[in-house]
Amino acid sequence: MIKYEITKQATESGFNYIRITGGKFEDIIFSYGKVTIEENEDKTNAKLIFDYTIQIGSISEDEKDEFGQYTGEILLDLIDQQLHTNSVVYAGGTD
Repeated sequence: MIKYEITKQATESGFNYIRITGGKFEDIIFSYGKVTIEENEDKTNAKLIFDYTIQIGSISEDEKDEFGQYTGEILLDLIDQQLHTNSVVYAGGTD
């Protein structure tokens, strides 16, 4: 499991910054942007599509895919936590 913490800092849109607290990307701070779920035609599979912005720290071009996996795992964990506590925030469904 990836270690992370939600910081008190937030983007202009009100989304909290997340700091990775262990592993290869330790101390990188990032925030999520738009998050969507895209289903296939049969509605048997879906994938999570999201944007992120690194606020503090950096990654190399070669690390982008791996960092994307890290941020995806953190996002899934956050969604899972929010579902279990009935605290999912939905921002209206408009672009």
